[in-house]
Amino acid sequence: MSNRPATTPSLGQAVLSYEIHIAELKAELANAIHRSERRQIEADLRAAEAVLAGLCETAADFRGARAELAALLAA
Repeated sequence: MSNRPATTPSLGQAVLSYEIHIAELKAELANAIHRSERRQIEADLRAAEAVLAGLCETAADFRGARAELAALLAA
């Protein structure tokens, strides 16, 4: 059982959510006709990709910390 609130997504859920959002933005971009619409979607896509990169970096940090903790506990 988890102690975090039900409304707080896990890191994995957040990554998946951003991956889906990015796929949707790419589909929108492929169908965008107007230049201003394309620019807005491109900006949104860059922002979403930056957030996803940060989430993936955080996940990697957590994995590394978990491995270090396991090694300390095993010692």
